[in-house]
Amino acid sequence: MKKGISLIGLSIIFGTLLGWGEEAIPLLNLGEWNIIDIPFATFLLSLFLVLLFISLSKDFIVGITTTVLYVASFLSIKLFLRFHTIYSLFSQDRIIFLSILLFFSVVSIVFLNVGRDYITRHAEEISNVKRKARIDLAFPVIFFLFALLTSSIAVVVEGNAILELPFFLNFLTVIVMIASLLTILSFNEISGFFIGLFSISIYFLLSRLVNNSFDVQSIMVFEKPFFSVVLLYSVVFGLFTLLLGRSSRIFLFSILCKKAIQQENAIVSPPLDEEEQHDIEETVEKEEVETEETVDSTQESPLPSEEDNEKNESSSST
Repeated sequence: MKKGISLIGLSIIFGTLLGWGEEAIPLLNLGEWNIIDIPFATFLLSLFLVLLFISLSKDFIVGITTTVLYVASFLSIKLFLRFHTIYSLFSQDRIIFLSILLFFSVVSIVFLNVGRDYITRHAEEISNVKRKARIDLAFPVIFFLFALLTSSIAVVVEGNAILELPFFLNFLTVIVMIASLLTILSFNEISGFFIGLFSISIYFLLSRLVNNSFDVQSIMVFEKPFFSVVLLYSVVFGLFTLLLGRSSRIFLFSILCKKAIQQENAIVSPPLDEEEQHDIEETVEKEEVETEETVDSTQESPLPSEEDNEKNESSSST
């Protein structure tokens, strides 16, 4: 209970700080670091923090509460300090940001609670079938490579104007959503971390190379703050996808353990067919009838009387 209250308090504190920082930091003169996209950085940091609170909480209600209070405190500080009005607060970018945050938070909460609950209730049985419930490594590798390919394709499509997205979306947001979905399907936290780390970094680096006609030397000399910002984005998003991959792995592991336990029980005590069951019932009935007949026959045969015994003795003496 104390842990849940602490997590709820931290969600309110960090939601308030990030809500204030998103509005206050752009007003500062940060020099070379003005290249930081504060709303995007706040978006990535919010994803990571909310999933961190959900991972630390071992209760469904606490997880939902921390998510809702984080969003509420993030928006409330903007109204309280009059950064926005109630109408301008819900811009299209912020609605997309909140939708992505709430969607993946709910997915992580469901995965963690369902998986942990089953693992806790069947801990002894799972210890016997752990080796049979391994997750295939093909999934993490395939979806990691697919994430890299998706980021590269997004740069080409955006640079050549091959595809026009709806006005409320941009390619960077699409990459974040696709990378998060691929992380869930990879069912592995290590693969999830590398998906998040490389999907954003490849997008930014390839975009910068295309815009500078692939002049790598000038980029390496004059774009050091740019590399630092890209590394910051990538690490924060990688930590988010790591936690997301962990929740999907726990969920899949519980499903595989459930199937392995069912197979073990089926091998130990296989179910009988209808014909076998019918034959067993017939044999049991026959045995019962035979035992009844033997009991009746013993009851009908009388014991020898005393006169018969004396006659037998006299005959034997003669």
